[in-house]
Amino acid sequence: MSSGGVVCVGCSLPASLQCPKCLSLGLPPAVSSFCTQECFKKNWASHKAIHKLAKASSKGNSEELADGWGYAIDRGSRRTATMPAFPYPGALRPAHVGPTRSVPANVVKTDYALTGIPVSEEESRQQRIVPVRTEEEIARLRAVCRLGREV
Repeated sequence: MSSGGVVCVGCSLPASLQCPKCLSLGLPPAVSSFCTQECFKKNWASHKAIHKLAKASSKGNSEELADGWGYAIDRGSRRTATMPAFPYPGALRPAHVGPTRSVPANVVKTDYALTGIPVSEEESRQQRIVPVRTEEEIARLRAVCRLGREV
């Protein structure tokens, strides 16, 4: 992109580069132009917040979901009440996603419920030992798999 009077967001020098993500989001050069790649890298931590703001405002998030149900467009983003306008090739369409539910305090939680790391499975002997099968066991497994495919 040519500078055309645009200054760098990071250091206010004449800018010659524009953030590719900002270009795809349609953001103006005044908030997405940089003088060099090094300046872009140096300011990335603060600049990427603009992408999140632009995505949030462009998703149609002004719609309030009365019952918490909506369409999840991108993983981790807010939901929208309107189905996305996408030319789906088949009959499969996205379904409404319900509100996040919490687990009651009286329910016993697994070891990975809070951290996401299944410690008990990682410590399990079954996870570390690979069974060595005999030729007869392999033949039986193949026969069972063949039967399973026919069902």
